[in-house]
Amino acid sequence: MDGQPLAGRVALVTGASRGLGRGIACGLGEAGATVYVTGRTTTEGSAPSRLPGTVHDTAQQVTALGGAGIAAPMDAGDDDQIAGVVDRISNEQGRLDVLVNSMWGGYERFTDGSEFNPGPFWEQPLSLWDSMHRIGVRAHYVTSALAASLMINSGPGLIVSVSSFAGQVFVPPVPYGVAHAAIDRLAHDMAEDLRPYKITSISLYPGLVLTKV
Repeated sequence: MDGQPLAGRVALVTGASRGLGRGIACGLGEAGATVYVTGRTTTEGSAPSRLPGTVHDTAQQVTALGGAGIAAPMDAGDDDQIAGVVDRISNEQGRLDVLVNSMWGGYERFTDGSEFNPGPFWEQPLSLWDSMHRIGVRAHYVTSALAASLMINSGPGLIVSVSSFAGQVFVPPVPYGVAHAAIDRLAHDMAEDLRPYKITSISLYPGLVLTKV
């Protein structure tokens, strides 16, 4: 129907327990898509960030908006779990049309009770680099790589990698900008490999987003 242009299409949205990932998943559901919702949080109040939201809540919202929301709990830092979700989509749907890489790490420090330090990079915990590059850049790449074959076999499709203007201008801390510059380059270079298969790869700058607290 005209009001559901994505009816019959299948999407995978990572990092969708809350925030931007949840919003994108709900938007796809409103357009009629079947949306697999991934994230680590399955029980309210158990998120490391101490923020509300679960994959089950998001899936229910997707369905309420007219799509078909399917919760797929997943740790984006575990390659086998990512592969398991892609295999599940292949077995249950036989296709994947849209992939949205919205997972991100490193923001827990804003809400987990840690003392906030806005100082220079040498005063930041080294773990901040690992969080932003492992659950950010690397997870984007792994998910895209594991999903690519299924998307190619499904016909024209779209991969969206959520990024930030911090990839082009200085926005502290240093690992933040470096990670987003890498995500932008990842989206650009994947587009070159995917172009013959009519799979579009883009990075998306949503700007500053407030997550419900």
